[in-house]
Amino acid sequence: MRLGERLRHLRTLRGWSQRELAERAGVRQALISQLESGKQRDTTSANVRKLALALSCTVDYLTGYNGSSDPRPCPGAAPSLDGMTLPLVPIPPEEHEYV
Repeated sequence: MRLGERLRHLRTLRGWSQRELAERAGVRQALISQLESGKQRDTTSANVRKLALALSCTVDYLTGYNGSSDPRPCPGAAPSLDGMTLPLVPIPPEEHEYV
């Protein structure tokens, strides 16, 4: 599988559009489109790292390095924070002194 195919696979598993992945990774949406369509076969290592971080996978998986077929992050990698947000709850004025 090529880089673009792996990108599309992980992006669609997450239900993200190309634009959403681009925003999360800090890359141009056109780059993702070109990689996924095969018009561009590679990109800079910085872009691959950004995409891997956004997709919570390893660079090795995205690039197919060393036959990696496991998209899970390396041990010790930062976990994805998707779905882990908590609502902010106002603190009553009488409890302000404890904060």
